[in-house]
Amino acid sequence: MSDNLYSTLHSLVDQLISQNQTLKEEKQALETALAKAKDELETSQLELMELEESSSSQAASLNELVTKLSQAAS
Repeated sequence: MSDNLYSTLHSLVDQLISQNQTLKEEKQALETALAKAKDELETSQLELMELEESSSSQAASLNELVTKLSQAAS
């Protein structure tokens, strides 16, 4: 193997190792961002469920008041 070919091959291997490391770091960053997004989604879903429960409870209370008012007006 000629020195020039060996040098080129060595350089290409170094580039591939560097690119691989960069891709590993990007993958880790994406996994971290995905985990954060999943946590935020779960939190939002729980908050939505709580709001729906509260809204349902408020609607029941309002219906009860309307019924009482209707009965009192009769």
